[in-house]
Amino acid sequence: TMADLKGTLLTMAQKIFGDRFDIRLRPSYFPFTEPSVELTSPAL
Repeated sequence: TMADLKGTLLTMAQKIFGDRFDIRLRPSYFPFTEPSVELTSPAL
């Protein structure tokens, strides 16, 4: 589900980058995956 994907991606990003980054998930379209999101951060 989207909730599972969001939780997994946010946990992974926080483990890699720490809590010092503002991390956002934006809906996106990739023809080979469903659901699809992009992980963005103004600091990256």
